[in-house]
Amino acid sequence: RKASRTNPVLRDQDFTSAAFDRLQASMTRYGNTLSEAHRCALYAVVGRFTMLASGTASGRFAYDLPCGGGKTQAVIAWCAEMVLQNKPWSVAVSASRVADLCDIKRQLLEVHGVPEAAIGIVHSYADAADYQPTTGNDERPILLVTHNRVRGTGAARRIETYRGRPRSFVIWDESLIAAEHRAIERVQLEQGLGWLRPLADVSRSGPDLIEAVRYLETAWTLLAEEFERQGSDGRTARAVGLPPLEPDDLDRLLSALPDQREADAPRDLLRISQGPIRAARTNQGGGGVVTYQVVVPRDLTNVAVLDASWAIRDLERLDRSIRDDKAFLPFRNFKTFSNVTVHQLRTASGRGTTAADFMEPREGRKLSREIAEVVKSLPDDEGVLVFTFKPKATRRGNAPLNMAETLRGDLEAAGVDTSACLPDGRSRFAWLTWGQETATSVYAYCRNVIFAGVLHRSDADLAGAMIGQSDNLLRPVSTTDILSVRRSEVAHGLYQAMNRGACRTTENGAAGRMNVWLPHRDTKVREVLDTVMPGLVWTEWRGEFLEGAASKEEELADRITGFLNGLPRTAFEMSTRKMKQEIAAGSVPRTTWTRALRRALDNQDDWTMSGRSVIRSEGIQADL
Repeated sequence: RKASRTNPVLRDQDFTSAAFDRLQASMTRYGNTLSEAHRCALYAVVGRFTMLASGTASGRFAYDLPCGGGKTQAVIAWCAEMVLQNKPWSVAVSASRVADLCDIKRQLLEVHGVPEAAIGIVHSYADAADYQPTTGNDERPILLVTHNRVRGTGAARRIETYRGRPRSFVIWDESLIAAEHRAIERVQLEQGLGWLRPLADVSRSGPDLIEAVRYLETAWTLLAEEFERQGSDGRTARAVGLPPLEPDDLDRLLSALPDQREADAPRDLLRISQGPIRAARTNQGGGGVVTYQVVVPRDLTNVAVLDASWAIRDLERLDRSIRDDKAFLPFRNFKTFSNVTVHQLRTASGRGTTAADFMEPREGRKLSREIAEVVKSLPDDEGVLVFTFKPKATRRGNAPLNMAETLRGDLEAAGVDTSACLPDGRSRFAWLTWGQETATSVYAYCRNVIFAGVLHRSDADLAGAMIGQSDNLLRPVSTTDILSVRRSEVAHGLYQAMNRGACRTTENGAAGRMNVWLPHRDTKVREVLDTVMPGLVWTEWRGEFLEGAASKEEELADRITGFLNGLPRTAFEMSTRKMKQEIAAGSVPRTTWTRALRRALDNQDDWTMSGRSVIRSEGIQADL
């Protein structure tokens, strides 16, 4: 008893146990059967909440509780216990969606009996949300606030105080990406300037447009010199200072640029021209122009990050202020995914490839036909969740390509009723686009998840994100770094998207039964996903329409891989032309060769593209 009075950890142990008991009761009420490892993982999380609130621990700690593992219920139970025990602490809970914050408030009120006066909520949705924004939050120990409200210059002040003092700690739902970056791809910038130049030469162009184009030409000259310098002296980056502009002049030049898509990249360059920027060389598209701003300030020191992707998201882990909780690590993989089977079709599936496929006549839409064959083979009483890309204008015209609508029409034409309902009245088909792969549990009844395309981020975008998350404008960004982060970002997106379906449910440590159909050529993504989805079953999806093209590329990719692996370790560079001759692929069409080479390089880490050659990774300079 004396030790419990003097040791703050022991002193608050009874509170942590009470919060955990409340959490267990909630999980049981919602139909969960917890394994011992699951209980230990949840106890470690609520225990850290208590330590951060009481001041016995400080720092940013990450917890990769799997989706459906009880993170929201842990937040609710701990907050409720804090208020009902009248503890002197306070907390801010930050999530991306107002709807999620409203649901937390509803459960605090209706399930746990927390007085409404104890709960503050801040958002700008007004009548569109279930709960209106509150005032007098300085007297409310619980504050619910969106990520957008927290992010921004001086954001620490946006988390309202409690009784004149900073909140004890912050609970951050999902990935904590501390910086907001901009990355303008070099090729798009060059194309945009090429489109603008003739406009500035036309006699009827206004002086502001002519001045804007001249400024952009000057800026591009400086940036092009930096790109060239990096390529010739070891790729060491340095900051680029563009000519200064008065704020009014900047606004005037921005207003002069045509409001057309072709001017987007030059417009973005003009917008960032007055801040610190750098040129970042990459193999894809030559690189980009990058800037960033930290929007989650470092002085938010006490944070519990609840992110299921933490273990595999290399980008997030670049923020060295976030660390693992050693008490949680032994129990992190308490959930097994042996009931989940991923059928992988090894084919290209990025936006460009998928969009090109979907713009073909119906009979030529190979991916769509593959998906139709899968859907027709599924039981009529099982839900189907389909992921694809957001509508976006294409080069063939300004009308956005709506892949979901196209696929829905193709399924109907194949005899599938996409408006069918399940026996319980819920829609059999659910449709989500990339960007909607987190947070929601509405579709946990779907035992089938189908990907009509997989989101890939560009190299320039990834370089910008890495620089921002590291909070170091001149951070070295190697080709190997980009390859690793790209794969982990793909895995992060797939993991989150899969967990919108039935596998998010957990019973006695096992995920719900589910099948996934994944068109994606990189098999190394399996290793990454297996880290957070232990027991996941992988099988080949042998397509009827994409198999022929994919198998030719696969066979050629295997030949390329075998050739590269057979080179002596002293060989650091090989031109693609010579390699094509060495493996007797001179008659292979250029497109097939390019895809096969990309496939081979994506599936191994030793070699990467550099211009018209491949270079062994050990020989690449670390700095760009």
